[in-house]
Amino acid sequence: MSNPILKLKRGNGAPASLSAGEPAYDLQNEILYIGDGTNLDKVGGKGAVVMLDGNQTVAGVKTFSEPTT
Repeated sequence: MSNPILKLKRGNGAPASLSAGEPAYDLQNEILYIGDGTNLDKVGGKGAVVMLDGNQTVAGVKTFSEPTT
């Protein structure tokens, strides 16, 4: 069995479309996307997650709770 090769698209801005399972990285906004054939899912990078340090604006309703022990 040969070793598979993973190709990662990259550029400035979100890609217009991606095939199912196809990855792409937005260099400008620092977001990693994975396509599902129709939509783009943000799966990582500074523009897709809340960072532990630095300043960020987080929009939308967020609910946080204490874990129960």
